[in-house]
Amino acid sequence: MPIPMPSIRRSRSMVLAVALALTGTAHGGGLSLVAKGDAVFVCSTVVERSYGPPVQSRPMRVDSHEPVAFDLGALPPGEKDDSPQFRRLTLRCWPRAPTDFDAEPREGEASYSIGLLRDDSLWKLGGANGAQDYWPPHDRRMVRFTLEPTGDPARPLHIVNASALDEAHGSRDYIVPAGWLTLDPD
Repeated sequence: MPIPMPSIRRSRSMVLAVALALTGTAHGGGLSLVAKGDAVFVCSTVVERSYGPPVQSRPMRVDSHEPVAFDLGALPPGEKDDSPQFRRLTLRCWPRAPTDFDAEPREGEASYSIGLLRDDSLWKLGGANGAQDYWPPHDRRMVRFTLEPTGDPARPLHIVNASALDEAHGSRDYIVPAGWLTLDPD
């Protein structure tokens, strides 16, 4: 007997609720990462804010089995549905073999990262009549990235899908330009 699958909208809502609950950030911003296929990575984040110390996550294993939620810290929304405190999100990852369950980066191990500034085009969503909405991370919004290997040993991973979920607006997909969101060697 086949197992019924939840709708995509319901699944995204469940991911938001679970991710916010797991991170303990009922009011903070979050990033949810999942890997495509059998890819495995260890990833961490750093959020730079307009004031105060950066918010750095501990490294966590990311695979295709379930999304991993990172707390981005307090990013209160401003007048334009963004957070004036958000300056930059840096995502750093280390590729892993599927059989390697170590979630800590190793000394001298190659890492790859991408920095997304407050005004990066990723945070803009196309709307009706060419209008654009601006959706950077902020409190009560969960940004979700899907990571995938590129096949290029020099730049082995990239973000292939990006979306955002928030309590007020539901789910929206970001437009990911081809090749633009490849993580670079550190």
